[in-house]
Amino acid sequence: MKLFINDSKAKKNRANMLETDARMAKYSRRGLITSFCAYVICLIFGDFFEMAKEKAVVLGAGLLLITIIRGYYLFRFDALYARGPSAWRNRYFFASFLGAGWWSVILVAITLELGMTGETPIIWLYTVIFGSSVASAFAPYSRFLTAYLAFGQLPAAVAAFALGTTEGYLYGVMMLAFFVTLSHQGKATSRSYWQRLEANMALQKRAKSLEEVNLDSRAAMDFRAEFLGNLSHEFRTSLNDVLGALTLLGNSRLNNQQQDLLDLAESASERQLDLVDNVMDYSRIAAKELVLDVAVFNLPRQMEGLIEEAAGEASQHGIELSYAFSEELPSRVKGDAIRFGKIFTYLVSHAIQYSEHRTLLVEAGFKYGKDESGELKVIIRDHKDCSNKKAENLATDRATEAATEGGVALSICRGLAECMGGTVVINIEQGHGVELRFTVSLPIADQKPWRINFSPKLKGKRLLLVAPPALAEEQTVSELNHWGLRVEEVGDVESALIRLDSAVDSEHPFDGMVIWAPGNESSILPFSKKLAEDERHSSTKQVLVLSPLLRHVDEVREHLGSCSQVHIISKPLLRQRLHDALMELWYLGDQSLKTRRAQLEFDPQSRNKDKRILLVEDHRVNQMVAKSLLEKLGYGVDLANNGQEALKQSDDNDYDLILMDCQMPEMDGYVATQALRRREEEGDKHTPVIAMTANTTEGIQSRCLAAGMDDYMAKPVRLDDLERRLRRWLG
Repeated sequence: MKLFINDSKAKKNRANMLETDARMAKYSRRGLITSFCAYVICLIFGDFFEMAKEKAVVLGAGLLLITIIRGYYLFRFDALYARGPSAWRNRYFFASFLGAGWWSVILVAITLELGMTGETPIIWLYTVIFGSSVASAFAPYSRFLTAYLAFGQLPAAVAAFALGTTEGYLYGVMMLAFFVTLSHQGKATSRSYWQRLEANMALQKRAKSLEEVNLDSRAAMDFRAEFLGNLSHEFRTSLNDVLGALTLLGNSRLNNQQQDLLDLAESASERQLDLVDNVMDYSRIAAKELVLDVAVFNLPRQMEGLIEEAAGEASQHGIELSYAFSEELPSRVKGDAIRFGKIFTYLVSHAIQYSEHRTLLVEAGFKYGKDESGELKVIIRDHKDCSNKKAENLATDRATEAATEGGVALSICRGLAECMGGTVVINIEQGHGVELRFTVSLPIADQKPWRINFSPKLKGKRLLLVAPPALAEEQTVSELNHWGLRVEEVGDVESALIRLDSAVDSEHPFDGMVIWAPGNESSILPFSKKLAEDERHSSTKQVLVLSPLLRHVDEVREHLGSCSQVHIISKPLLRQRLHDALMELWYLGDQSLKTRRAQLEFDPQSRNKDKRILLVEDHRVNQMVAKSLLEKLGYGVDLANNGQEALKQSDDNDYDLILMDCQMPEMDGYVATQALRRREEEGDKHTPVIAMTANTTEGIQSRCLAAGMDDYMAKPVRLDDLERRLRRWLG
């Protein structure tokens, strides 16, 4: 009968067998020495040696010989096992049978000689303990364990029965029960042991397979990231040429048709740039490698600016955009302002596209947390009033369409919101259109309440609000009251004229009025002209709140130019704009704030003519575009085609600033900047270096700063962004 059958993958695995046999050898070494010592102690302190000296010596000599034989296989395990695992195992099994059989001979001899007195119970107890300890080590080989226990324990049980005493029968039964228990336990342990190894092998195989899949996936993602990075670089380089050229062309004398075509081209280029940014963000979100650019920014002002930018699109769709921000909003928070703006802008644009009513309301609230952070919640509501079932069903269908359409941009918004610890949800309410909600978690940089700095000169002035939008009425009135103004409201221009007449008759005329005309903006201009021509009301200052599309209509511009008491603000009404308009009308007379500021500013050509900039760029078209933009701002410009030329020219000339491309032949911008900084260590001069690159992959900005550059500007370069950066570093 074979003592071990390798009938499973776990038993055929060399690593598993080595671990199993090494464990068996480890525990066997301990038992080998312990058994010999136990017999010697019994001879020294017991009666067996006194009563049967020759038998005791022979038994001891045999035990010593078998111990040496077994020890040879155990203490030289590594060397013998390496020659042949199966041969070692079979030989060790045979040696173990000899040891078990000889130990049973010793046990029988002592039992028959002394009975169940003297050291006999002790040697029996040791046998039981020893059998329990080796059972766990030998359990993987259940057949071997059963045979080993039979050789070592059954002869002793027979000897106990042979005594014919009560104690002998009791000990014999106990030994048999112990044999059966250990044998059964060994079989169960053997099954679970090999099953566990089978499961571990399956898990390891699965883990290896997953690791290979992960490596393949990682390689594919790295390839995709590299491809998209290169593609983004090429797109940005081309768009830099296009947008730069369009910016310069926009300053030429163009007729209306040419200007419309130019605006169309600029808009298309901006969309292409947004598409490139969205693809890169989507790739990073999918790979969970998006790194947020955290900085402090003014949260309310940021949202107001984004709403103002979206107002033009809303006007084109015939939608009036209003907002209501909670006074709990912190003034300054920490976060990625650019990506927050992406979420905000897209969701507002999405709501405008699918709105079924003429009014959208953007609400923002802030819930403060226990630590120095909180959750911003923005709700974009499409207010509908469907009076019949058909319209209600139409609204629901459009809402469903809005929820299911969105493409990559909506997925990006959701991914960005999750990166900021928030969510994006689109709710559909029957009869009320679409409601878009998003939340982000933002650390608070300044808990100062959201209030603009207003002039105390406004206190006590009487102001009439004509047809203010209901959605933002309460907040507008609250803000005006906070400034100290005395505010009244009327619902339309007819009521406004009646209230103005009564106020004049009561000798408490209004100092000014803010005029809306929701749904009927064409009525504003005739009403404003009528007031300007009326001697009783010609001195009353007027703020007209118009759609962005109407601001530049010739009739409106003529009216604004002929009436110094009239000021125009684009919808939606921003608090700071209203404050500045009122201050301008009441305290600056005929001269507008814009005109006053223009007179105080220096001409850019004269202001910047003494500043000299080194433009380091290898792309000829980029050189032409960037040089033209810099010269338009009044700066002197020198060109360098690579880092080596830049270092040479910076030695020969004293430049106020260097615009450095990062990827160039011969010497790139990183190496050139590092060399420049090493040269500057010898002196006190520090020349600002601004990176100007089409590479926007993660870590590029940090790499630029680590190389010694002072600022980072992504291509395509816009004129206003370029001017802002240069003012920052050159004053």
